[in-house]
This record gives sequence, C-alpha cells and structure tokens, in this order.
Amino acid sequence: VRCGHCHRLMKIRLDCKNIKMKCRSLMMEDSKCFKGTYPMDQFEVLILKMVRQEAAKADNTLKQIKEMNKTVDLSKMRRKKGAYEGRLKTCRRQKMELYEKFALETMSKESYLFQKQEIKQKEDEFKEQAAEIGKKIAKAEAEKARENSPSLKRFAKYTELEALSYEIIQELIDTIYFYDPEHIEVIWNYQDDYLETADESAG
Repeated sequence: VRCGHCHRLMKIRLDCKNIKMKCRSLMMEDSKCFKGTYPMDQFEVLILKMVRQEAAKADNTLKQIKEMNKTVDLSKMRRKKGAYEGRLKTCRRQKMELYEKFALETMSKESYLFQKQEIKQKEDEFKEQAAEIGKKIAKAEAEKARENSPSLKRFAKYTELEALSYEIIQELIDTIYFYDPEHIEVIWNYQDDYLETADESAG
C-alpha cells in the first residue's frame, strides 16, 4: 500500500488496539498526503469491495464473450475467404491468358486494355473482400482465445469472496494507492489483459 500523493509506502501502526496506517510524509511542509491515521479493518473492507466489483466485471465479460462466440461461424468465414482467394487466382490466370493473346497478336491493343481493366476491377474487389473477411476471422479467433483468458477466470472466481487473504492479495493486486478513504486506486496484476478483453467485448 502506497500513498497516492507521495507514492511512499504507508506506515502500519501495530502498537495500538486497532491496527492503523498513515503516510510517512504527512508531516512534511505543503504535503497533500492524507492527514492522520486510517483503520486497517475499514481499509480491508474497501479493498474487498473493489475486488468483488472487478470480479463481477470479469465474470460479466466472460459471459459476453461466450455469447458472442456462439454467433460466430469461423468455418463459414474461412470458406468464404477461400472462395475470394480462388477468384483472385482466376483473375491472375485470366490476365496471363489475355496477355498471351495480345502478345500473339490475336487481339487488338484496345480490346486488350479494355479487358485487362475489367479483370483488374474484379481483382481489386475480390482483394478488398478477402482482406475484410480476413480481419473478421482474426477478430473472431482472438475472441475465441479470450474466452479462455487465465486472468479473467482468476478474477471471476472471486465474485462471492467473503474475506481477503495474503495469497489472494498477492495473486490479484500489484499496488494500492491510498489518497483518502474516498479515493483509492488499485493496480491489478492482470489489469492490461482484463481491460483489453473488456474493451473488445464492449465494442
């Protein structure tokens, strides 16, 4: 636990009936640090509440991802992409055959250029469609992988957590910044992965 203002480790007072914490810098001139002490039992209640909230978010995110994945047919998308790629091969073959006819002087230059442009337009269209479906496949595969996100599963299992333990704190929390009882910032061990997953599912 660190002070949110000076980022120094909070001092835990054990020489009293109720364990309390305070900032080591609060006596410094112009210090914005929290004045006085704060009971550790109340602090633990706040952190427990925050853990439950994050666990609920993780659980909800997993449910959303699973529901979305049910509507995605990756096999169908891959077949569609393969069809576009097949059409692209056909376009390349047609361009080669067209050039050979022109080289053998069996068709006029005007006809060659006109047909070449027609094939190119189709080729550009198929390239765009193949690229678009490719992006959708990549996104769908990423969502499938996120359904098995270890960090989301670790968080989600604590939705009904009744009490904190040293092991749970070490597993979930990197750092806690205490500004005052109304302003506490928790840096979660799996925050980046969790937020990325949550943002994707929300979008």
